[in-house]
Amino acid sequence: RLFLSKTLSLKTCLGQECIFVSYAWGDADQERWVLRLATDLRNAEFDVVFDQWHNVGIGASISKFVERSAASDFVLVVGTPRYLEKYRKNEDASYAGNVLSSEVALVNQRLTGNEAQKRTVLPVLLRGEPGTALPPLAQGRVYADFRQEQEYFVRLFELILTASGIGFDSPGILESRESLKAAAENLKQIGSAAGAGGLAAQVDRELQ
Repeated sequence: RLFLSKTLSLKTCLGQECIFVSYAWGDADQERWVLRLATDLRNAEFDVVFDQWHNVGIGASISKFVERSAASDFVLVVGTPRYLEKYRKNEDASYAGNVLSSEVALVNQRLTGNEAQKRTVLPVLLRGEPGTALPPLAQGRVYADFRQEQEYFVRLFELILTASGIGFDSPGILESRESLKAAAENLKQIGSAAGAGGLAAQVDRELQ
């Protein structure tokens, strides 16, 4: 994914932004998709806090993982019906103390803060509709729609720009986004046989 490394030249010199990934376990396909997204963000030189990497080792400190999550610059919420179901369940005080309840508290705290704090929550829609997949306080905010595989690189590019603090109207950005969207539409027309690799190659040419 050469285009990801080239995207780095668009980033501001603000240091390595930290992104905590909040999602629901229990669906192997979705877990693999989240791993893919986390890996792509790490390849784009973000510091990604991800339980599949940082909270799985025997003897790992759960409290330190929770602390690191809370200190992250952004909380990326992967919205699915399963996520919202577990989110609502863990809002119940009787579940206090587990990792997911801490995630719920973190998301709610930021979404009830000032506008700057609210903007640190990055809603991503993977399955379902906003009302059936995203936390209630996030349902009225702009989300990245990853429900169509052909648009994966378009949404990933926009996610990188947002977390990097780069405006979508910055020089060269608008043209790159439109080119990505056109490539995604082309994939929809010809089907997914070409795969994401074809789109990534076109993105790479656009960023040269």
